[in-house]
Amino acid sequence: LTTFKMDYHYPLFDDLLLKSGIKTKFTRNSSKHDFFKKNNNEWNKDEGNSQTFIYKEPMLSGYFIVEKNVDEISVKTGLRAEHTRRYGTQSNNEKAIIDTSYLDVFPSISLEYQFSNDLKTNLSYSKRIKRPNYKDLNPYTIYYDSLSYIKGNPKLVPEISHSIELKLIYKEYAYLKLGYTRANNPIFMTIEKKNPNSIITYGIKKNIDYSDAYTASIVAPYRSEFWTTYNSLGIRYRENKYDGNGKTFSISRPMWYFSSYHKLDLPLGISFHGILNYYTGGVNGIYKFQSKYTVDAGIKKKFMDDKLSLSIDWNDIFNTDKDKSNTTVHGLYMKHKGVYDRSRISLKFSYKFRNYKDIFRSRSVSKEERNRINKNFE
Repeated sequence: LTTFKMDYHYPLFDDLLLKSGIKTKFTRNSSKHDFFKKNNNEWNKDEGNSQTFIYKEPMLSGYFIVEKNVDEISVKTGLRAEHTRRYGTQSNNEKAIIDTSYLDVFPSISLEYQFSNDLKTNLSYSKRIKRPNYKDLNPYTIYYDSLSYIKGNPKLVPEISHSIELKLIYKEYAYLKLGYTRANNPIFMTIEKKNPNSIITYGIKKNIDYSDAYTASIVAPYRSEFWTTYNSLGIRYRENKYDGNGKTFSISRPMWYFSSYHKLDLPLGISFHGILNYYTGGVNGIYKFQSKYTVDAGIKKKFMDDKLSLSIDWNDIFNTDKDKSNTTVHGLYMKHKGVYDRSRISLKFSYKFRNYKDIFRSRSVSKEERNRINKNFE
C-alpha cells in the first residue's frame, strides 16, 4: 500500500479560508490458498481448488473546502472528487474477475449559528464512501464442516451513504443530536443455499439494496475538581432491505444504547475510572442481535511530578462481551454467537521523558485503509 497526500490552506480574507489537497494511493494485495487431498496416506495438492488472487486498486482524489464566517453564522462547504480503478485476477481464471473503474464526487456542507457564547446549533449534510475490505473481495472458500462454508465476493462494490445531522451544542461538549442516513449498497454478511433444494449453506458478504438509520442522542458531560463524568443516551432505528434468490427480506428494529464514564481524582496522584456500556437488541444486516452490556474499570497512580505512572485496568469485568444474533433466511432459522476474549487485567508503566507534541506523526496509512487490511470475515 503506497499513499501520497498533500494539503494546502490559504486564507483568502480575514473571514474566508480555502483548504485544498490531493491524495493518490496504490494498493496491491496478493493472497495464496492451497488445498490438499489425502490419498493412500499421502497429501497431494489439489490444483483445481488452489489459487492465487491478486488485487490492484489505484486511486486519485482531490478536494477543496471553503470556510466563511459572517457574524453569528459560520458556513463550511466542500467537494471531493475521486477516480478509482479496481482490477483483480485469479490464477485459475484466464479473465480478470474484477475490472471496473468509477469517478464519483462527494459534497458536504455545514451551517452553524451561534446563539450565545455557550449555545449554538449546527446543520450538516455529507456524502461518504465505504469500500469493501480486501479480504472480502478474495473469492476463496473456507469450509466449516460438510454443510456450511464462507467465501469471498469479488463483485462487491463500495457503499455510498448520504447523511443529514442536526445538533444543539452547549458549551462545546454537551449536545442533543438528530440524524438520518441512507446507505445504498451497504455490505453485510448474508446466508445463501448452494442450490434451492440443498441443505448446504454458505456465508457471503453482499451489497444489500439499502439501509436507513434514524438516530437521536444526548450527551451530558460534567467536570469538577475531583470528578469527571461523560454520559450518553440514544436510540437508533434501522431498516435494511435485501433481495436474495428471488425473495425480498426487510428487517427493522429500534436499538437503545447508554454509556456512562466516571473518573475520580484523589489525593496523592491516585485516580479511579470506570465505564458502563449497554445496548438493547438491534439489527445488523439480515441479523437481529440481542442486548448486552460491558463494564471496565481501573486505577492509576502518578509519581515524580506526573512523569511516571502505574495503572491497573480490568476490561470486561463480568465477561459479558458476547454477541448473540439470529435470522431466518430461505426457510432456515440460524443462530450466531460470538465471544470476544476481552476480559483481562493489565498492568502498565509509562514515563514521560519530556513534554512535547509530535508534529511529524505518521499519516502514511489512514484509519480506513488499516481497517480494510486488518478486517476479517465477521
